[in-house]
Amino acid sequence: MNAKICRFSYPVHRLSVVLPAHNEEGNIAPLVERLHDILTPELSWLELIVVDDGSSDRTVETLAELEAKGKVRIVHHEKNKGYGATLRSGFAAARGDYIAFIDGDGQLEPLDMLRLLTHAGPRQLALGYRAKRQDPLFRVLLGKLFSGVFVPLTIGVSVKDVDCALKVLPRRLLEEIDLSADGALINAELLAHAKALGYRFHQSPVRHYQRHFGEQSGAKLSVIAKVFSELLAVKRRVAAQHQTATALSAAPIRG
Repeated sequence: MNAKICRFSYPVHRLSVVLPAHNEEGNIAPLVERLHDILTPELSWLELIVVDDGSSDRTVETLAELEAKGKVRIVHHEKNKGYGATLRSGFAAARGDYIAFIDGDGQLEPLDMLRLLTHAGPRQLALGYRAKRQDPLFRVLLGKLFSGVFVPLTIGVSVKDVDCALKVLPRRLLEEIDLSADGALINAELLAHAKALGYRFHQSPVRHYQRHFGEQSGAKLSVIAKVFSELLAVKRRVAAQHQTATALSAAPIRG
């Protein structure tokens, strides 16, 4: 890819975009094409990484076609491992100095990533929040309860939309922490680590659309119960990790 002049306020010259995908055969190709059209003129270096989380439809075949065109890099899970594991696989494969992620279901607007990129920085995460969420009422109310009550009370992070799947973060944050959540708690875990390390958050509204193809899975009662039961465990893991890091950094060096 030819070098271009980046027009962003922060040095986001090398960007990796991670797209989690599970049974998104009707959504993933249009999303990849739009991301390419929007981001390629703006960036000096770009890679799109689609993580297929054990899809059982034609997602794999669609991704193979996109890969043959040089549009994406693919990471495959042989079986479904969960949203957190999917993001972690994408993060591990990413080579950019900044890493963005956006769900592969086509419900978020790729153009809004440009706004987030202007607010990402070496010590700052750019977080989207769904200004008008186009989901069933049950999911909307659950999201407000989760972001507005449960997350602040348990892990002390107060943002408008914890689980909005459009975020941009510096690679250095991922190098400082150890993410372990396999499921939906990955966003809360990421933000808890960032807060503990003194990173700032900038929040911007993003557009949200109804799903056109496939089915949503994040609001099943079994998933919800697991999320809430694991939230305190996330708090303990994050606290333990940073207490250990603080203790090691404070230990005297013996010659």
